[in-house]
Amino acid sequence: MARRLVWLTQAKVLSISSAAVFQIGDNGGIHTRFRALALQREIPVYLGDEGSFEAYSIFARPHPEVRFPPEAAKTTRNLGTIQVGPVKVLGVSASSVMQVGGSGPVRLQSRIKHIRQFRPIGPYTNPTGTIAYTGSGENLEAESGPPEPGASPSNPYGLNR
Repeated sequence: MARRLVWLTQAKVLSISSAAVFQIGDNGGIHTRFRALALQREIPVYLGDEGSFEAYSIFARPHPEVRFPPEAAKTTRNLGTIQVGPVKVLGVSASSVMQVGGSGPVRLQSRIKHIRQFRPIGPYTNPTGTIAYTGSGENLEAESGPPEPGASPSNPYGLNR
């Protein structure tokens, strides 16, 4: 790839995070990858051995390949310098690129697994041992049914370790 001079008048970037790139100038290629597990629980109990990416198929699936049709034509003309006026960027995040200039092959990936665990509507014994309620806030009987298999005050969701 031919090397060119880049003139960027001004860049204001508020945030760059999570395998993101802010590139000024040409490069030979970009490869970023970002993986995240986002766990939200109604009762904040964490077992400590959670968080294995291998446990979720979304992280093991092959990266999709983008193929251009054979009839697509590409013409490249490197005409010297690249001149860009002021640029304002609010954020570049999660395997994304903000680039001024040319690039070789670009391969980006961002896989996020959101997990939300909530108790069923009704009464339950919370980790402090008191009766609590979830759901609509109706007056429910304080008598609860049998606990879920494996449930305890330290493991209210009955999660397998």
